[in-house]
Amino acid sequence: MKNELEQNLIHYLEQSIPAHQFAEIYRYAVIPAGKLFRPKLALAAFEDAGGDIHNIPLAHAIWPFASALEIHHAYTLVHDDLPAMDDDDMRRGRPSTHKEFGQWQAILAGDGLAVASFRLLSRVNHPQNRLITSVAAHALGPKGLIQGQALDLSGEMKNDFHTLLLTHELKTARLIQLALFGGTVLASKNVNAKACKQAWRLGHAIGLSFQLLDDLGELTDEQLSKHEADVNPWLAKQSSQCCEMTVKLLTNIDSLAGKSVRHELSLYYKKTLAHLEGGKGHIESHLKDKGLLSPVMALLHSLRQ
Repeated sequence: MKNELEQNLIHYLEQSIPAHQFAEIYRYAVIPAGKLFRPKLALAAFEDAGGDIHNIPLAHAIWPFASALEIHHAYTLVHDDLPAMDDDDMRRGRPSTHKEFGQWQAILAGDGLAVASFRLLSRVNHPQNRLITSVAAHALGPKGLIQGQALDLSGEMKNDFHTLLLTHELKTARLIQLALFGGTVLASKNVNAKACKQAWRLGHAIGLSFQLLDDLGELTDEQLSKHEADVNPWLAKQSSQCCEMTVKLLTNIDSLAGKSVRHELSLYYKKTLAHLEGGKGHIESHLKDKGLLSPVMALLHSLRQ
């Protein structure tokens, strides 16, 4: 499935970029793809809602949608890495786009990828295309992902636990919610409102837990950067809330997810658990309450099956 996703991603990306040397920057930012977590969830939701990737024409709709998700995700990473934002020099084991090509090049490439993702969404041949595009604009626009970035970069996310969760909901969960929502809608010609609401709730839980687990995983380093030590919620007064919320979200996910989505998540949980186990000593050395790690790891262990 990953090979097919990558082939379609390359196909749709090439349709969206110019016949110009600047196209190299777009390719660099998107290819090779990462884990393809969001496109995989979209396909899994499609299957759980009764969709068949071999059934034409509905199957033709899921591929451009899945590619649009990854292209939009790539845009966020290109901009995240910029000096004015997270200021990261490396991405996926190689120089960030702005380090390889320059800052104005990365800014424009990110802008181009953001627009390209919506171009792809507009080409999804499905009776509910307008609904999906409208939800995408809400989830990824000024009231969604962009606002999450603003809460993060302004430092507001450190104000209290509620704002932290809101930041993760907007910045991380919204694209995952769109993946599950879109995959569910594309599985049939008519909208199943109940299934769509459940997909949205599931995406919310996955997105928040994904970011909380990512924050926990950052503590596997022996030495933390000053930035990480300042912003990681597991090191603050919110640590017990982080643990309780992570356990609650993971439990909710298990009750909401269908068979295909649960399978994709089990692979993710397996890798996450291995990462946490490998750095357990460092994590516990950073945590004020060492007992916070055990319930999270125990639940991941049960969910990885």
